[in-house]
Parts: sequence; structure tokens; C-alpha cells
Amino acid sequence: MVRWKTMVPLVVLAIAVGAVGFGSGTGGSIRRISLPALPQDLPLPEAGALRTARDLGSRGLNLVFEVEAAPPEAAKRLRSRLEAAGWSLLSDIVLEKADFASYRKGERSVAVGVSRSGNLSLVSVAYLGGPYNEWEGDRG
Repeated sequence: MVRWKTMVPLVVLAIAVGAVGFGSGTGGSIRRISLPALPQDLPLPEAGALRTARDLGSRGLNLVFEVEAAPPEAAKRLRSRLEAAGWSLLSDIVLEKADFASYRKGERSVAVGVSRSGNLSLVSVAYLGGPYNEWEGDRG
């Protein structure tokens, strides 16, 4: 007989592990997704599970989160947090099932895309820490 009190810590641990970025890798192995170093003034989605993280070095980083909020609500929440942190809206495109926006703060920029995937929303955050040098090409 399995006691519920014994199972609760294991369930909580499993949920926490998923929330900090463990996922299935190739061949069924488990891989850990680490959150790269972030500027303190770059807000991320609230209550989101990190699904992918790609550190592009001097080019910036790309992050993808899963959240339960619908795309318009998730985009609205992140927009208010970005603007409260001093980011200026450059562009905003709202489609039926997705929202895309870009922001600037000094020479730094961030692009945010929110779209529906099944019962969850995917929030993509692409951060560029300085001016883009077109001669560098894609080093990612």
C-alpha cells in the first residue's frame, strides 16, 4: 500500500524538476536545460516552465516557455512587466492566435512571440544584448 503522505514530496519534486527545465532528449535520455545568465531588467513569463534555452554568447539568447494563460493574456502580462522595467515597445503584431512584439532599451532589444500549442501557450523570448552586427552572420 502506497501512502499519500509519502507520495506528495515525490510528486512535488517531479513537478519542480519539470518546471526548471528537464526534458526528454534524443533516445529517451533526460537532459537538463539551464537558464543562461540574464539581465536583471529582463522580465520573463510568470509561472512558466522553461522548455528550451539557447545561449548565443555575445549575440544574446533565445528562451521558450510554456504557460497556461491564453496568448492575449500571456502577452499582456509580459508587456506590462517589460514596460514597467523601462523597455520601449517598437512593434506589435496581433493575429488571431498569436502575438509578436519587439522592445528596445538603450542598445539592447528583445523580441517576444506568444502562440497557442494545444492546451498551453508558448512564449518565445529572444534577447540581444547589444547592437546587431550584420557582418557576423548567424553563429548559432
